[in-house]
Amino acid sequence: MATGNTPYTFSSLLAEEPVNGDPVTNTGAPGNVTVSAGPPTAPTIGYSPTTLNFPAGTAIGQNQDLNVTLTATGGVNGGATSVSCSTASPGFSIPTAASVCTDTTCATNPLVFRCTSSNATQSGTATCAATPTNPAGAAVNQVITLNCPAANVAPALAYAPAPGPITMPTVGQGQTANSSIAVTPSLGSGTSTSTVSACAFSAIVGATFTAPAGTLTFTGSGTSAQNLNFSCVAPTNGSPDGTATLTCSETIGAGPITPRAWAVTCPDGLPVAAPNVTYTPAAGPITFPAGASVGASVPGSTTIAVDISGGADNGTGAAEQTTVSCSATAGFTVSGSPIGPVLVGDVTNPNGTVSVSCAAAASAQAGTLTCNAAQSVDGVVTTTPTTFALNCAAAEVNISSAPPAGPISIAGAPLTNIAGSIVLSNSGSDSTLGCIASGAVTLGAVPGTVPSAGSATVPYTCLTGASGTSTNGQIVCTTQDLGAEGTLTYNITCAAVSDVPVPAINNFGKLLMVVLVIGLGLVGLGARRQ
Repeated sequence: MATGNTPYTFSSLLAEEPVNGDPVTNTGAPGNVTVSAGPPTAPTIGYSPTTLNFPAGTAIGQNQDLNVTLTATGGVNGGATSVSCSTASPGFSIPTAASVCTDTTCATNPLVFRCTSSNATQSGTATCAATPTNPAGAAVNQVITLNCPAANVAPALAYAPAPGPITMPTVGQGQTANSSIAVTPSLGSGTSTSTVSACAFSAIVGATFTAPAGTLTFTGSGTSAQNLNFSCVAPTNGSPDGTATLTCSETIGAGPITPRAWAVTCPDGLPVAAPNVTYTPAAGPITFPAGASVGASVPGSTTIAVDISGGADNGTGAAEQTTVSCSATAGFTVSGSPIGPVLVGDVTNPNGTVSVSCAAAASAQAGTLTCNAAQSVDGVVTTTPTTFALNCAAAEVNISSAPPAGPISIAGAPLTNIAGSIVLSNSGSDSTLGCIASGAVTLGAVPGTVPSAGSATVPYTCLTGASGTSTNGQIVCTTQDLGAEGTLTYNITCAAVSDVPVPAINNFGKLLMVVLVIGLGLVGLGARRQ
């Protein structure tokens, strides 16, 4: 039935007797019946889909849009619900973010969500709130998941050296010179690729050139450089330089092929020569610090880097090569020698390190390190010496004391001078020695030095006091030891003790003495008679 006042005709109506339910004849007459609408019910909102997977863009900053369709169910009698969506996720926006749904129809449908492409994958969420407005009610939230891949952008390529002239390294005549061009990608993302391929030399004059092989492929956001490696064989010394043009095909994504070209020069070869030798540091004085004691190795050692490289091989006869041998004078030790032989063009082991060290002595040592570079050209050897001056400082003073510095106790008869001594030993260089005494202590003759690998004795006496008392004194000795033994302090206590009593002789002892006296008398009498 529709709402409002509408005429209706009723016929053959029956009624029930209110007591026992028997039917009775309805005596009502035809007339109007009023039908009224019920209360409104706000619709429930549904969303499809609730996860949006955007396609990859083809450029940074490109907008990609996807829709979410709204469904309204259960709304009657003008019931209404308001829908509003928002997101705080970077890279995402909602161009169409709101709608009003009445009964089962939404005024704005669908909603539009947007991803702005970047060079990285983006993920986020949006929240849509459905709030009943007729009748009013609490909002119901729906989370929309947002996924946007990185844009597929082919990387740009940079070359070092840039397209233009290139001069190959100078090597010996007939030898191979190698060079390369570094290709570095940037600003790419996603899965798009750029390539460098089909490299070839053209217009070749005066030398043999070998072009880079294969294809270099760069994908997405990678930034690692790759190399185009190429080479040439050097012309004979004195001949014109070789020349050629190297051309490679560059393709950025789905774009056209772009040629990149370099004018390459291959210098004429060097005349025949053995590899050269370079020392680091160069020839000059090498100074070592002092050792801890005589004979001890000075801490650490000095190293000399030896670089053997270069030269030019004529390709016939004995190979041109160089060997370096190093030796040092007495007191110094060399390791890491010899180095080589190193042949022309040998890149597997062209370098080495020579180490030199010294053993500390009682006095400073001077010596030399001599490195001989033996250079062979067609079997003829030329030796070139390089000399390094060596200076090894004397060993440090290394004093030990017996007894050790600190308290010393001695004892003797009252009012007497008791003798004592201190022995200082030295395992380092010679050291000066000075001592002073105070209080009850008096020094004897103190040596002026503690010799290297030797010792010095400091004599002293201490005057005691009355029996049962103690007197005190102090000795302070200074040396050139850089440690705690540079100043040695001895605190001396002298105790006065009474004389030790002689034990009494018992009767047996007395009898024994009498026998001894008689025996001695008889011996004397016999001697006189003779």
